[in-house]
Amino acid sequence: MNTLRTLFSSLPGGTGDGMSRDMDDISSMRAGQPGGMDPSQMSAQELHANIWKILSFRDSVMKKIEVCRLASSDAGLTSR
Repeated sequence: MNTLRTLFSSLPGGTGDGMSRDMDDISSMRAGQPGGMDPSQMSAQELHANIWKILSFRDSVMKKIEVCRLASSDAGLTSR
């Protein structure tokens, strides 16, 4: 998780700060953590909401990686 946090902090435009907060929120949902719940004790709605948060976070990370990758490849094309 520290590696991800370091990568987030290097993202342009300060978007990494929000992603770090989102990652902290996701981490606190783990069973055995303070405030975390055991999935077997969740209602179907709670389980759905938690899975949705996790997948939304994953999608936002992947989109940011793709945007950064495209921006760096575009910069490489214009510098030639």
